Amino acid sequence: MGVRIFYSYAREDAKYLDETRSSIAALRHQRRIEEWWDRRERAGVEWEQAIERELDRSQLVILLVSRDFIQSDYCHKEMTRALERQRNGSCAVVPVLIRPCNWKIAGFSHLNVIPVNAKPVSTWDTLDEALEHVGEELTRVIESLEAGTREPSKPAAPAETWSRRVLDAAVPREVPYGETHSVRTMVRTAGSGGLGMLIENEPDYDELDIRTSSPFSIPVRGSGLQLQLRIKSDTLEFDDGSKTMLLPPHDNSGVVSLSFRARAFGKHEITAELVTDDISWVSHLLKTVTKAPDDGPPDAYVEKEEVVVAAVTFYVVCIAKAMTAHA
Repeated sequence: MGVRIFYSYAREDAKYLDETRSSIAALRHQRRIEEWWDRRERAGVEWEQAIERELDRSQLVILLVSRDFIQSDYCHKEMTRALERQRNGSCAVVPVLIRPCNWKIAGFSHLNVIPVNAKPVSTWDTLDEALEHVGEELTRVIESLEAGTREPSKPAAPAETWSRRVLDAAVPREVPYGETHSVRTMVRTAGSGGLGMLIENEPDYDELDIRTSSPFSIPVRGSGLQLQLRIKSDTLEFDDGSKTMLLPPHDNSGVVSLSFRARAFGKHEITAELVTDDISWVSHLLKTVTKAPDDGPPDAYVEKEEVVVAAVTFYVVCIAKAMTAHA
């Protein structure tokens, strides 16, 4: 008997149900899985009883997550029951992000989602690449359940474990024109003190804008994970827009700083992104403002103002002379 799978989905996502099933079709042909789903034909109590019966029999519940899934009362009911069974150790629950939605406030947000970079299937460059990834991750989960079939209440751990992390970043709230400053970043476990605790005793702490990203999941590997930190801004000049960050398997990264100078006045936006092999794990937006230094604006700025004033004065004088001559 294969691993029993229950698919919970909104009828608007029926296409993605078929695509998700196709990603693990080889396991079905090998009779390693038994799948159950419905076409949202909700008429009658017997049908609802059948859904409840199959949900309670399943060893793996796959949630196909979208805006319609989160909005559906039926899907919410199925998800709630599945999470209860997961807490009891009687099944595994895997959310698959199908279409973009605000899933981080849903009841399953504490779980590791597929795709592992939290990029919904519908947003990948090609559907084939997305489904290949989904199929590989679901296969890992199914294999772990197969390994634990002798004790169904205690499924085996996944072949590759995952850890929830956040990206902390700090930038001065205001930066004088032309002076060098830095964006400081670190990746930490969700429950640790983080960057704010490390720099809270610094003299300029109150002048920093410190922000924390949404949680994201990364693979835990014995040798640690090398992440590429990329910094982008249309209005700030960075000495180096990219640095390598080593993330230990069970600890926080060190603090990584990237220096920049402001070459324009006004408000600036900075995007901090963590990537590996062009997979984006998290993207983080920071903001700062350029102000004039205490001794006044730079010479280039003053010269520009003086040129404008001189031009206006010359124009007014010319008009006055022309009017006098005409009179």
